[in-house]
Amino acid sequence: MGHRVCIAAVLGMCAAGAWAQTAASRAVEPLRIPSLQVFGGMSWPLAKPGLTEFWRSGPAAAVGFSVPVSRRASLGLEVGVAAYWFRASHFADVYPGVSVRNLPIAHTTIMIVGRFDLMRGKRLGPYAGLSLGVAKASDAVYREIVDSVRTTYFAVPGRTRLAGGLTAGLEYVVNKKTSIDGEARLLGVANDQAISTTLTMRCGVRFTF
Repeated sequence: MGHRVCIAAVLGMCAAGAWAQTAASRAVEPLRIPSLQVFGGMSWPLAKPGLTEFWRSGPAAAVGFSVPVSRRASLGLEVGVAAYWFRASHFADVYPGVSVRNLPIAHTTIMIVGRFDLMRGKRLGPYAGLSLGVAKASDAVYREIVDSVRTTYFAVPGRTRLAGGLTAGLEYVVNKKTSIDGEARLLGVANDQAISTTLTMRCGVRFTF
């Protein structure tokens, strides 16, 4: 009889320990419910000499909403915008004597975003993401006709194109309702002669409902 009591006590202690460990893990891990994300950071145009010659990096912001599809994966919709500032001084050096037209470019994206958390239940854990959607740049065209000769100084036509991205990030869980994300996203735009690739470094806050 005494042995049975001891065994029952040991089993009870093990169960209590497992419950405590699970509770501690849940205290760190956010609930798998819909969430709102707000991001801010910087974006750099890459690859195309015509764009990178006269435009430089600028601020980027995005707002997204996601829902869980499994314990580790979520699917959502994100709207983002980045601004690329015009390098007026460099334009003046390349084309001395030509009037400078300062035309910043706004790059807007609407993306379906899939995210996979690599280490759930940890206060600090990595994640990866895939995105697919459309991207559109604002018009930035500068042409002149002098003595019947047309000269194009730059031409970034505003077109809506298919775009896809890869994301690598790190999440810090504050509590069940809030986490802080830092990530890098490489975005490719299909069949765009002006903006083909951009890199965005950003951080943001994720709020669960």
